[in-house]
Amino acid sequence: MSSFDLLPLPIKKIIYDLGWQQLTKIQAAAIENIIKTDFNYILCSKTASGKTEAVFLPILSKLERKTKGIKVLYISPLIALINDQFERLDRLCEYLDIKVTKWHGEASISQKKKLIVNPEGLLLITPESLESIFVNKPHLLLKLFSDLEFIVVDEIHNFLNSKRGVQLRSLIFRLQEKIGRKIRFFGLSATLGEYDNVKNFTGDYANTKVLLDKSQKEVDVKFKYFYSNNFDIPIDLITDLYSEISNKKSLVFPNSRAKVEEISIKLKRISSSENGLQNYFAHHSSVSKELRLFAEKYAKENYNKFFSIICTNTLELGIDIGSVDLICQVNSTFSVSSLAQRFGRSGRREDLKSHLLLYATNEWMLLQAIACFELYKESTIEPLEHINYPIDLVLHQTLSILKETNGISKENLVKRLTNNFAFKSIDITDINVLVDYLISKDYIEKVETELILGLKSERFFSKGDFFAVFETEKSFRVYHKEKFIGELQEVTEFMIGENFYLSAQIWKIKEIDFRLKKVLVIPAQEGKEPVFYSSLSNIQELIRKKMLSILFSSNEYDYLDENSLNELQSLRNYFSLFKFQNLETERPVAFIENRCHFYTFTSSKINLTLQLLAAILDIKTNLIEYKSCVIFGNNIKELQNIFKNFINVIENINKFFNEFIEKNPNYLNYLGKWENLLPNELKKKVWLNNYLDIDGTKEFLKNVKIINS
Repeated sequence: MSSFDLLPLPIKKIIYDLGWQQLTKIQAAAIENIIKTDFNYILCSKTASGKTEAVFLPILSKLERKTKGIKVLYISPLIALINDQFERLDRLCEYLDIKVTKWHGEASISQKKKLIVNPEGLLLITPESLESIFVNKPHLLLKLFSDLEFIVVDEIHNFLNSKRGVQLRSLIFRLQEKIGRKIRFFGLSATLGEYDNVKNFTGDYANTKVLLDKSQKEVDVKFKYFYSNNFDIPIDLITDLYSEISNKKSLVFPNSRAKVEEISIKLKRISSSENGLQNYFAHHSSVSKELRLFAEKYAKENYNKFFSIICTNTLELGIDIGSVDLICQVNSTFSVSSLAQRFGRSGRREDLKSHLLLYATNEWMLLQAIACFELYKESTIEPLEHINYPIDLVLHQTLSILKETNGISKENLVKRLTNNFAFKSIDITDINVLVDYLISKDYIEKVETELILGLKSERFFSKGDFFAVFETEKSFRVYHKEKFIGELQEVTEFMIGENFYLSAQIWKIKEIDFRLKKVLVIPAQEGKEPVFYSSLSNIQELIRKKMLSILFSSNEYDYLDENSLNELQSLRNYFSLFKFQNLETERPVAFIENRCHFYTFTSSKINLTLQLLAAILDIKTNLIEYKSCVIFGNNIKELQNIFKNFINVIENINKFFNEFIEKNPNYLNYLGKWENLLPNELKKKVWLNNYLDIDGTKEFLKNVKIINS
């Protein structure tokens, strides 16, 4: 019996009416396994392989329709993705008379009210909106979810190494705890490097299976090199980019919001001088929602017009913008997963290739880009690192539970936290330390035998940003007349009269209201890119080791242009001066201008840990992360002794770190939203467990051998 034959007649009719010729591999496998077994499943297959239908066709086949109540909870990382999937699932479910509802900050209030009165069908929601139900409507939890049968988490890789993921896992546990049973779980992803972490995400590792379609879409790829000796994108690169995309539908991915604005403006200028189209859009988190939606709608609805959306990872996930001819990446992504997600957005019909054009502006970005693409070709995607010590999320969920319950004994609170599979790495001692600290600081109030929220904590809920565990940017809103354009992060009184780029347009600041955080602008002719803050890149060791192996291989890459080949050969010539015998353990040190340049070719976290060890020993260093290079002001013989001292420090890291913090208390201030509320003893553990790699560095130092030219 085929997978198609397992489907009930109404579902078969849907497939016929949609005009499908056949099921994809992942759809056939999902239908058979989901219908025949009771396991949780993680579906992993290439972009545009029909994963949504793969999971929902068998779910709809198994759905118990006799009773009321929400049956399926679909959770997405993006509101825009929910809006996309709503249209897709609503079309699918209208055949079966199953209600589909969106629940997020921008969704219809009237539709939410209807769902509360009559819970039914499918609910599409973000983690933050699910949190808001626990906090603001706890009395509705059983009414809404007591009949829940399935949870579907889309783009699950987006949650695996993030605080939002820990929050979501905690909420899933609390939901199951509330209704008194486990709920069958499904996750969807196009890019997963390993599967233990994602199977653990469900809290039920033994009963979670992975359905993996290893087939890859063919990629037509070309790398080009345009050197830049500063932070600006070379005009020759922009000119070449224009020639490549002016007659195509394309997405262009730089690695920052500022570069999105610079490239957008310069492309529009070139197009204007050529009497070309002005269909170049900027798309990032600081562009107004209205303008982002306009760009998405334009791309989706104008089948016969060329366009380019210059974007950050806001368009990396699967938002439907229709067919795209070409993906352009400006400088390397920071992961194989991200590169695969991005070029997977092109050639989305099954009979088309993906098309990738990558530009590099320095030799190290070129080398990293080659490493990422070669790893992809080998079907190797880096494993996503989980957060080892999410004690700040324990704090957040403690306040959420207190708000939900309006009073709970300390014993029951600690029990709920320690039983929660999201926090299994946290020792009960630390949870008790945290709760006692929150009581002592009046974040929690003790009333007889129960704990309730203290007045100090109420401010978190009154602000309205409690539900998001990530840091929300403190930005100024920019307006032209009454139209909201976007946001700026860095604004001072001296900027009045200055010109800047935003939303692919040039503006002059006329007025700043610091109380309302509002900037009034008028159009201008010349400007500069705005300042946006961004988190540090986190490159995994897998990529850095691949970079090193490329330097010492003789492999030729036919997708490199002549300039790229020359730059790669130049790097190879330089590192050929180091006589390597073992690429696993040996690392080069160059003595340049009386300083040792130690090329670690290891992860960003290990590099940061090495820098901390040096700081503890009062040794001055400079980290050039994109080169994976730590610079010491010592000679090579001294460097070998320094590494021995590093090992001694790392073997006794708690002692040395405590002494370091006593001398440098401000070091603990550079933490995130909820981490800053922790007591110092827990902040130290956050640094050591989440921001550094103590075990990896220890292993690195014990095995590394320094070689010089």
